[in-house]
Amino acid sequence: MMSSEKTAKLVANQLMVVFKEAEVANPTEAESMAGYSWHRAPSGLIYLLKAESTAALKRATSKLTSIVDGYPVDQCIMQLKDIVVSEKDMGTPLNQAEDRIRTQVLDFLRRFEKKGEWEVVFATRGIDPNQCTFNIEPCSFYLMDDEQFSLWGSRFYSGKYNPPASTPFNETWLRESEMKGQFVAAAKVRAIDHVHAMTKARSRIEEAINLLRYGQLVVGFPENDFPAVGFWIRQWHHDHSFAVQIDRPNFGTHRRIGGTDGNNYACSNRAPGWSGLAQVILIDRSARNEMQLRLTNALQWIGQAALAPSTSIKLVALVTALETLLFETGESLGKKTKFAKRISALVARIDEDKLKLTKEVEELYRNRSECVHGGEIEVSPPEIERAVRLLARTIEALVTKLPYCTTASLQAILDHIDPPSTSGKSERLRWINDNAYLRWIGECKPNNREHQHWLDAEREYLCNRNLKS
Repeated sequence: MMSSEKTAKLVANQLMVVFKEAEVANPTEAESMAGYSWHRAPSGLIYLLKAESTAALKRATSKLTSIVDGYPVDQCIMQLKDIVVSEKDMGTPLNQAEDRIRTQVLDFLRRFEKKGEWEVVFATRGIDPNQCTFNIEPCSFYLMDDEQFSLWGSRFYSGKYNPPASTPFNETWLRESEMKGQFVAAAKVRAIDHVHAMTKARSRIEEAINLLRYGQLVVGFPENDFPAVGFWIRQWHHDHSFAVQIDRPNFGTHRRIGGTDGNNYACSNRAPGWSGLAQVILIDRSARNEMQLRLTNALQWIGQAALAPSTSIKLVALVTALETLLFETGESLGKKTKFAKRISALVARIDEDKLKLTKEVEELYRNRSECVHGGEIEVSPPEIERAVRLLARTIEALVTKLPYCTTASLQAILDHIDPPSTSGKSERLRWINDNAYLRWIGECKPNNREHQHWLDAEREYLCNRNLKS
């Protein structure tokens, strides 16, 4: 990872574009705002930023990603604007500006070396409020009843996570009373301020919610509302959250403008591979290996499938989740064949299962292609159910079946499924061999058809390559 000093230097270099181009707005000429963004300096003056400056701010922010630990992009841009416009507003000479900007950027980055402990709670909906408190580490889900609401009020009043029992709460806390009666999700994170804490906590909570959605899809009650961040009991605001720092007094709240049976944890946690996925989302994202990141990315697609407005979009999202798990970046040639072989190798136990799975996967991928290329088409509920079951079996194999569950990279898993040839076969020959094998399986293993299967596979390979070129 690039050092803070080197990153600050690169960022300062980008921000000099902004420093040179920023100019004070003329409030009498409204048309001068066209094509500009603006930022208010400490003096109260408005500085206009041209399109080139906006692009430079985005490039500078992209260099901070490895250090700022999920800090919101818009807040990073605001911090950088503050630094540059403040220097411009003070009249800093051009030959001193870059060094002064670099120092301030470095000060901002060093804040991430001293993150505090926070707990954040979000209102959630689509979760059965009649069930007891449950945990999907590092998140906990519970009802914000009178006792919990009073506890949070005491935390805000005292600035302590564990306030004395007699601690009152300030009357202004009653403004937060919309949260009473809501089912909530809470997560502990390390952050530099409450905005950072809320962003990181929401990301962790969304992962846990995607796991609940996965369980709900697989166990089989998708007609119920799926879980989401937001109010269960309808309110004027769309959602509501609190954040309190655990290791020293600090807190913040946030609200955004914006009934039925919900997710049942006791059912969802019976989904295949649940425990393995729960263990993965417990790991901080920065510490996850490649396969763990693939699993959580797949969970994001599953969460999108659960909320999809149409069955065709739902199917595409489910297949994309499978692709996230089983394909390297840039793989395109013979995708359907590879898809069928990899899934059958992961989950099938006998050749008869492989034959059935091969046909099922090929049909699934064909339907997915029709949805993508043929426009909005209707996919039947049984097709969605088959896709969900196939996805669940694949996930279960990856998180529970040896040696896959102990493997850190997709390539290592593919080496188990299809070990590299010692005879030095080219990628072309391996592809044709795989395709010919699946054709043989698909025709119920006939005798004396090997040559024809090989020729047909070779013809398909050449056709695919010509189409690609």
